[in-house]
Amino acid sequence: MIFLTALPLFWIMISASRGGHWGAWMPSSISAFEGTCVSIPCRFDFPDELRPAVVHGVWYFNSPYPKNYPPVVFKSRTQIVHESFQGRSRLLGDLGLRNCTLLLNNLSPELGGKYYFRGDLGGYNQYTFSEHSVLDIINTPNIVVPPEVVAGTEVEVSCMVPDNCPELRPELSWLGHEGLGEPAVLGRLREDEGTWVQVSLLHFMPTREANGVRARLRLRPLLADMNSSVEAIEGSHISLVCGADSNPLPLLTWMRDGTVLREAVTESLLLELDEVTPAEDGVYACLAENAYGQDNRTVELSVMYAPWKPTVNGTMVAVEGETVSILCSTESNPDPILTIFKEKQILATVIYESELQLELPAVTPEDDGEYWCVAENQYGQRATAFNLSVEFAPVILLESHCAAARDTVQCLCVVKSNPEPSVAFELPSRNVTVNETEREFVYSERSGLLLTSILTLRGQAQAPPRVICTSRNLYGTKSLELPFQGAHRLMWAKIGPVGAVVAFAILIAIVCYITQTRRKKNVTESPSFSAGDNPPVLFSSDFRISGAPEKYESEKRLGSERRLLGLRGEPPELDLSYSHSDLGKRPTKDSYTLTEELAEYAEIRVKCCQGPEEGRHQKSATPLVPRIQLPPEIEASQEVTLTCSLSFACFGYPIKLQWSLEEPAITSTTLSPETVVTQSKLTFRPQWTHHGKNVTCQLVTGTEGQVLSEQTVRLEVKYVPQVEIEVSPSDATVIEGESVTMTCRIVSSNPQYKSISWFKDGMQLSASKTLTLTLPQTSKEMSGKYLCRASNTVGRGNSKEVTLQVQYAPEPSSVLIHQSPAKEGATVEMICQSPANPHPTNYTWYHDGKELLGKTEEKFYIPQVSLQHAGTYSCVAENRLGIGQMGPETELDVQYPPKEVTTVIRSPLPIREGDRVTLFCNYNSSNPQVTRYEWVPKGPWIEPSPGVLLIQKVAWDTTSIYCAACNQWCSWALPTHLNVQYAPRDVRVLVIGTHSEIHSRHRVQLQCKFSTSHPPVIRYVWKKNGSFLKEGSELIFDSITPEDAGNYSCTVDNSIGETTSKASILQVLYPPRRLRVSIAPGDSVMEGRKAALTCESDANPPASQFTWFDWNNQNLHHAGQTLRLEPAKVQDSGVYRCQGANRLGMGESPPSTLTVYYSPETIGRRAAVAIGICLAILLLTIWGFKIRRSWKRIRSQQGLQENSSGQSFFVRNKKVDYENVTPNFPEDEEIHYSELVQFGVGERPRTQESVEYVTLKH
Repeated sequence: MIFLTALPLFWIMISASRGGHWGAWMPSSISAFEGTCVSIPCRFDFPDELRPAVVHGVWYFNSPYPKNYPPVVFKSRTQIVHESFQGRSRLLGDLGLRNCTLLLNNLSPELGGKYYFRGDLGGYNQYTFSEHSVLDIINTPNIVVPPEVVAGTEVEVSCMVPDNCPELRPELSWLGHEGLGEPAVLGRLREDEGTWVQVSLLHFMPTREANGVRARLRLRPLLADMNSSVEAIEGSHISLVCGADSNPLPLLTWMRDGTVLREAVTESLLLELDEVTPAEDGVYACLAENAYGQDNRTVELSVMYAPWKPTVNGTMVAVEGETVSILCSTESNPDPILTIFKEKQILATVIYESELQLELPAVTPEDDGEYWCVAENQYGQRATAFNLSVEFAPVILLESHCAAARDTVQCLCVVKSNPEPSVAFELPSRNVTVNETEREFVYSERSGLLLTSILTLRGQAQAPPRVICTSRNLYGTKSLELPFQGAHRLMWAKIGPVGAVVAFAILIAIVCYITQTRRKKNVTESPSFSAGDNPPVLFSSDFRISGAPEKYESEKRLGSERRLLGLRGEPPELDLSYSHSDLGKRPTKDSYTLTEELAEYAEIRVKCCQGPEEGRHQKSATPLVPRIQLPPEIEASQEVTLTCSLSFACFGYPIKLQWSLEEPAITSTTLSPETVVTQSKLTFRPQWTHHGKNVTCQLVTGTEGQVLSEQTVRLEVKYVPQVEIEVSPSDATVIEGESVTMTCRIVSSNPQYKSISWFKDGMQLSASKTLTLTLPQTSKEMSGKYLCRASNTVGRGNSKEVTLQVQYAPEPSSVLIHQSPAKEGATVEMICQSPANPHPTNYTWYHDGKELLGKTEEKFYIPQVSLQHAGTYSCVAENRLGIGQMGPETELDVQYPPKEVTTVIRSPLPIREGDRVTLFCNYNSSNPQVTRYEWVPKGPWIEPSPGVLLIQKVAWDTTSIYCAACNQWCSWALPTHLNVQYAPRDVRVLVIGTHSEIHSRHRVQLQCKFSTSHPPVIRYVWKKNGSFLKEGSELIFDSITPEDAGNYSCTVDNSIGETTSKASILQVLYPPRRLRVSIAPGDSVMEGRKAALTCESDANPPASQFTWFDWNNQNLHHAGQTLRLEPAKVQDSGVYRCQGANRLGMGESPPSTLTVYYSPETIGRRAAVAIGICLAILLLTIWGFKIRRSWKRIRSQQGLQENSSGQSFFVRNKKVDYENVTPNFPEDEEIHYSELVQFGVGERPRTQESVEYVTLKH
C-alpha cells in the first residue's frame, strides 16, 4: 500500500521559527506540468532590529548572486524581469508580512531549474538566501508499480501528479484498466514540504499467467541533490560530494570548464580543493553516466578574496580644457568599494562595483599630479597610484627679472609649462636672440613643471639692454619683458684667464686677502650669523678657470651644508667654498646671484691651498662615489626601480652613470640651491635567479668611458620556492602492484618554505605533507599527473607535472555506440571501450553472441546500417599484459520510417456526395512506433483515433487523399482516389444568337450547359416561367415573337440526382403595337371633373415618344403618355387618338370618343339665362313700342314748329323749389350762351353770324 501522510510540517516550521535572523523557508523541490502554472510557497525572516519602511524582494533563476547577472524572475521595486518571465511571474504573497510566495504561469521546459529569493530592505540591508526551490517541469504522470507481482495477491498501482497550480486542478483517469476494477481517487494530498499531489489508486488481482515474470530494472543514473552554490574564503579547504542512484554503477566525473578533474566508477565521488584561489572560482559539474543514460548537476563555487591591485586605464596626458576620463578597475569577491583620491581629497567613489569612472571636465594645470585608486572589501585593501599630466601653454612667472652686478648682467626667466618649452632671450636693441642651446650664455634647469633659465651677459652692467623672455611649446607662446632690478656692487671674485705665472700669483694673493677680510667682517658684525655658520653662496656657471675641470664635495652637519669647489691644475691648486646655514631665512627663489642682497645669507671663500693654511679646508683628491638606493623589498616578477645617485653635476663636463645589468636606465640631473644630484634609475622585473647577485653602478667619463668610481650592492630577491620532482623509477611507468617513490626537491626558496603538499590531477592528496610520496602498491586509479607544491610567505611554487603510468591488463569491455539508435542507411561507429595500459592492440567483436570474423580494430564501422545489423554487440580487448573479459552487451537499435504505408477506405458502396466516409492509414512495420499521422489535403475533418480519418460529409470535388505514418520520420502512402459520385454541377442556360440584341422575328438558340457530372447526364428538361416546355439540350426559335419572351431554365438529370439552372431571362425587342387610348374615369365625363387619356401600348423597349390628335386630326402638341384635362369642358368632347414610338418603330391607336356632358349647375344657369333673355326681349319689345310712339309724337311736334318759324327751341328746366332753398352763392349777372340747333331734315343752312341775347331769370 502507498499512503501519503499530509503533515503540515512546512508551515509549522515557519510559524515556530520566527526570530531575529535572516532565513527563508521554501520546498526544496516542486513539480508541475508543462503548460500549467505553479505556486512556490515561500516565507522569509530578517533581524528584528531592522524596521524597514518598505520591504522589497527579488526572485532569481539558477544563481543567487547578482554579480553573475542571473535572470530576474520577479522584482517588486522596478517590475522589470527577464524576457523569459515576462507575463509569466506574479507575487502571491505580501512581502510586508514576510510572505514571498511566487506564481509562474504558462510553464515551459526552459523554466525548469533553481529559484532563489533575495530580500531587499533598503540600503545595505540586502540578503540572498541560500535556500532555494528546484522546479521540475514534467509531461507525464508518475505511475508506481510494485517491483514484484504475485499471482493471487492483490496489487496496488498508484498514479500521482503534482497539484501546485491554484488556477488549474488536474483530473486523473485510467486507460486500459478494463477487467482490473475501478480506480479509487484519494484526492489532493499534501506532502511534507508543503507541496500538493493528486493520487489515484488501482487495485487488481493478477492472474497466474503472470507467474514467474519478474522485471529487472536497468536505471539511468540519477544524481542526488546538492547545493547549487558554495562560498569559500581564499586559502580555505573545500570538499564537494557527488552521489548517484544507478544500476549498474555509473562513471562519476567532476569537471570544470570542460576539463576532467576527477572520475571513478562509484556511487559517490569526493572532490577536494585545498587552499582555493580565485582562479578556482567557477561552475563545477558532476556527470554520471552508464550504458542507459546520464545525468548531471552543477555547483557554483564562489571564492571570496581581497581586491587585486587596481588597474587604471584612460587618458594620462591631456591638454588644458579637455575632458579626461579615467577608468579604475579591479577584481574581488565580493565587489569592493572603489575610491579615487588626490592629495587626501576624495574625488569619486562607488560601492560594490568593480569599476569606477572618474570624469574631469575642462582640466587645468592644478589637476596635474599624482592620484590614488583604492579598492577595499572585508578581506583586504589594495591601492594603485597614477599620474595625470596636463599639457598647457607656457606661463612666465612674476619672479622673472634681470639684475646687474659689477660688469655682469644676469636675467632669470621662470616658466611654468607642460610639455617642456623652449626659452629664448631677445635683445631688441641689438637685434639678437639667445637660445637655451647656447650653453655659454644660457643655463636651464627643469624641476617639475617649472623651467628656470639664466642668461649671463658680461660687460653690460653699465648700460644694461632690454631683455624679453619668450617661451613656446606645442600649445602657445608667451613673452615677457624682464624687469631690471637696481645695480649693486658685486661681492664675488672673478678669476681671469691663466696667463703668465706672475699675474696668476698676484691675482691669487688679492683674492685670498679679500676673502679673509670679508669673512672676519661678517663674523663679527652680522648679528644673524654665529660661529660655525656659513651663509649660502650660489655657484655661477661662469666662475671657472679655463682648462681646469671642476669637482666638489658636500658635507652636512646639524642642518648646515658646506660645498667645496676644487680647481685643479697647474699652477698650484685653488679651493673655493660656499656654504649656507639659515635656510628658513633664505628667500624662496630658484636662483641667486652673489650680490649685496645675499650678503646676509651667503659668503664666498677663496683659499690658496699652499702654506700653513693647507689643512683648514680638505681638498677632494678622488672622484665622488655613486650611491645605490634599493627598494625596501624586492619580489620576483614584480617591477622594481634601483636608483644610483651622485651628488655632483657639471654641465660643462659631462658624466655618465652606468649599470652592470643590461637593462635600459634613465639618467636625470637635479640642480637647486639645496641639492645638486645626478641620478640614474634602473627599472626591471627581477627573477629568482637574481637573488644574491651583485649590481654595480659606475661613474664613467662621458668622453673616454673611463670608470672613475663605482658602488656594488647585493640583491635580496624574495620568491616562491622553486621545486622539482624526482621519480623512482625514472620513467614513471610501472605495472599494477609495483611501488613508486616521488621526492619533492626544493631547488631554491627565499624565504624558506613552510609547507609541502602533493597534488594528483589538480586535486590535493590530503595524506601527503612530506617531501617524499611513496605509493607501495600502485593501482590503475593512481595513474595521473602529480605535482609538488611548496609554500612560503611570498606564495606557492609548483613543480612541473610528472605523469605516472600504471600499466594493467584490459578490464571488462563495453561497447559505445555513438549513433544508437541509428537510422537505417546511416553510418554507425562502435567503439570497444576497455580501460587498459598500455592501450589494447587487438579486439574481438561479437554480434548476438557470434564472433565477427575479421573485425580486430577498436572501432567497428557499418557504412550503411540495415535491419540485419540490429541486435546486441560485445567485444573483448587484449594488450601485452593479457586478455580482458567481455562486458555487458550493448544493443544497436536500427530505426527506420514506417514501411508499406497505405490508405484504406472502409465503404463497400460507391461514395456519393454528402456521404460519411472513414479512411484508415495502415503500415506494415515501424521502429520506433508510429506516434502520429498526417493527412493530405487538409480539411474540416476529424480524427477520432490515431490513423483514422472521418469525413462527415464528403465533398463532390474530393478526389485523392493520402496519409503519412510518422515516428521520427514520415512515410507517405500513395494517393487513394475516392471516386465521389455527384449530380451535375454548375448547370446554366446559354443564349446563342447572331445579333447582340434579340429583336422580334430573329433566330434565337438556347443551350443547356453544365461543368461536370459523375456519372454522365441522362436527360435535359426545359421550363419556361416554371412550366414544362420540352426536353433536349437545345431550344431553337427560328422567328422569335414577343410572346416567346420569359424566364427559361433547364434541368439536367443523372442517376445521382438532378440539378436545375438559374432562370435566364429572354427579352425580345419590338416596336409599339396594340396602341389604344384609355380614358379615365370613363368615356363620359361630367364637365368640371378630371379626365385622363392614356396612350397604352405593347412595346420592348417601352414607347418613349407620344403624339396626340383630336377629332379634327389636329396635333395637340402634348408629348406625354397621358393627356390630362383638368377640368374637363364640354368643348373637350370629341374623338382622340395617339401615336407611340420607341427606337425600333412607331404605332398608332384607333380613335376613342370622349363625351363631356353638362353638370346640373350649368343646366340651371343656362335655363335661368334663357328665361332672363326671354323676359328681357319682352321688356325691350314693350319699351321699343313706347319709344316709337314717343318718337312719333315728337316728330309731329317738330314738324309744326318748323312750319311756323323755322327756328325755335325750348328749355326744360328741372323743377326746383326755389323758395325753400338758400342759394349757395349770391346771384350774379353772368352771361350764359346757348346755341340754337335746328332740328329738321336736310343740311343746316348757313346763316349770318349774329348774337342774340336772351335773358333767363330764375
